[in-house]
Amino acid sequence: MAGLFFVLVGSLNAQTVDGLLDDPVLRDKIDPLMALDLADAGDEETITCFVILESTGATLLKDQLPVPQRIELYRRLAFDMQLRLLEEVAGEHGEAMSLIEQHWLLNAMIVEGKPSDIRRLARNKKVRKIARGGQIRLIDPSETITVVASQGTAWNVAMVGADDGWGRGYDGSGIIVGHLDTGVDPSHPALAGKWAGYWYDAVEGRSEPYDDHGHGTHTLGTLLGGDGEGSWDFDIGVAPGAQWVGAKVLDDKGNGSYRQCLNGLQYIVELKSHGVDVRIVCGSWTLDDMGYDVLLDVCNTLLDLDILPVFAVGNDGPEPGSADVPGCYPSVLAVGALDEDGLTPAFSSRGPAPRLNAGETAPLIPNSRFHKPDLSAPGVSVCSSVPGGGYALMSGSSMAAPHVAGAAALLLDKNPSLLPRDLAAALLGSARPTLVAAVLPDNNIGWGILDIQAALASVQDAMATAVEDPIRLEPAVSVRTGRGAGAIISYSLSRGVSGSIEVYDLAGRLVRRFEVQGNGSPRETYWDGADSHGRRVTSGVYVARLTGGSVQSSRTFSLIR
Repeated sequence: MAGLFFVLVGSLNAQTVDGLLDDPVLRDKIDPLMALDLADAGDEETITCFVILESTGATLLKDQLPVPQRIELYRRLAFDMQLRLLEEVAGEHGEAMSLIEQHWLLNAMIVEGKPSDIRRLARNKKVRKIARGGQIRLIDPSETITVVASQGTAWNVAMVGADDGWGRGYDGSGIIVGHLDTGVDPSHPALAGKWAGYWYDAVEGRSEPYDDHGHGTHTLGTLLGGDGEGSWDFDIGVAPGAQWVGAKVLDDKGNGSYRQCLNGLQYIVELKSHGVDVRIVCGSWTLDDMGYDVLLDVCNTLLDLDILPVFAVGNDGPEPGSADVPGCYPSVLAVGALDEDGLTPAFSSRGPAPRLNAGETAPLIPNSRFHKPDLSAPGVSVCSSVPGGGYALMSGSSMAAPHVAGAAALLLDKNPSLLPRDLAAALLGSARPTLVAAVLPDNNIGWGILDIQAALASVQDAMATAVEDPIRLEPAVSVRTGRGAGAIISYSLSRGVSGSIEVYDLAGRLVRRFEVQGNGSPRETYWDGADSHGRRVTSGVYVARLTGGSVQSSRTFSLIR
C-alpha cells in the first residue's frame, strides 16, 4: 500500500543512531530521509525541511460560520500557531529559524535551520512530523492510443447514464469543478469556453493554462468535454455544462511535490472566499512513502468547506490493500476502473483501506467498512481530449475518477444545496451491481457501477427542498442579482394581502426579513446583501421565500461579491 511505510536505503551513520533512533520522540517525528540529512550536515549548516503541525481544532467551529469565514479562521489559527512555535524555539536559544512558506489547508510550514534547531523543533508537542518535503506522482495510464474517427457519444459516457441526465436538463451548468493534474489545453475544441478564468501553475508559474504532459487534458475532457446533446461529434464528457478552475501540480513527467500540491489545493479552495463556489475537486495522483496520513487533514477540511474530493483509487492492483493515498482515505470518494463489460481490470487498485486510528469516524460515508474503491466507472480504452486538439484512448483509474466528479456536477445542477455527504449517499446508494459481485460493497468495485440516471432520480430538486410544507407553490417570487450589488426581489400578492419575504442561507438560517404588501400586480423590494444586524453576507447560494395569504413561494439564487 503506497504511503504506509517508510523505505530506507543504506544505513544511518553513528550520529543518526545516537541522536535519533535511540530517541523515541525524534524517531517517531523525523522521517528517515530527513534523518539522513541531519546526520550528514555540519553543526552550522542549514537544512530546509517540511514541518507538519497538529490540527488547530478549527473544525469544531465550522458549523457556526459561512464558508469564506471558515477559510479565514482556519488560515489565521494555523499561521498563528506556526509563528508562535518558531518564537518558542527561538526564545529558548536566541536564534530564529527562517520561515520560507506557510500553509493552512494542511497546518504545515517550510523552514530552514541548523540541525540542532530542527531537533529542538521536533521535540515540541505541536509538531507531528518533519520531512524533506515529500513527492506526489501521477497515476499513469496503462496505454495511450490516438483516435482519428469521430465518436458521437462515447461508450463510457453512455454506460454511466450521463446522456440520460442531459435529456432531463442536467448537464452540470452553473457548477465549478477544481482540477489538479498536469494542466489543461484550454483551446481544445472539446474544452473551449469551459475555463472559469482561474488558474495556478505550481510548477513553472505561468499565468495561462497549458498541459505539457497530456494526462490533465484527457481527464478534464472526460469530466466536462463536448456539448452533450448539441451538434459536437465528440461527446466525451459527463458534465459538458460545468466549468473548471485548475492548478498544475505535476510536471511534464507526471511528478510533483507536496509543496506544489498544497499550494494548488489552497489556491482552488481560497477561490470560495472570492465568490467562486468550487464544489468538487478531482485528482488522479498519489503520494510517496513519506507517510499515509499526511493529507488526511486536508481532505477532511475539504469536506468541511463543502467540497467533495474525488480521487482515482490507483493502478497498483490486483493485490489486496493496494488502494493509493489519498484515494484510500475515508474522507475521499475513490473511484476504480471498469472495462466495457463492467469487469474490473487487473491494474485497478483494491481495498481494504487502512483502518483509522481509534475514535476516528468516517466523515463522508458513515457506514464505511474500509472498502475501497467506493465506486467504479469506465477506465479502459476511454476516449478523451489530448493537447493540440486531438483525441486518444487511455486506460487507468485516472480515467474513471472524472466520470464520478462529472456525475456529482449533474446532481448539483439539479440541487445545488447538496453537501458532500449528500452527494456520496446519492452516488453510492444508486450504484448498480455486477454479475460477478456476490455481496456489495466489496474491495473490487466498491458499492457498484456509477449510475447517473438512478442517482438523479434519488435526489429532490432545489425547489422541493427549499420549501417546507407549502400551502401553495406558484411562481410568485423572482430574484435578480448583480456582482456586489445585492438582489432585487420581485413578488406578487393579491391586493390588500400582507406578507413577508425571508432570505435564508442553505443551512436554513434566517438572514433577513422584509414586510411586504400586495396590490394585485408585481412589486419589488431590494436586499442590500446585509443581514438583520447590518453585516454584509458572503457570496453563496440563498433562498428567498415569499409568504402571504395562501401564497408560499421560494426561489434559490446566487449572490456574488
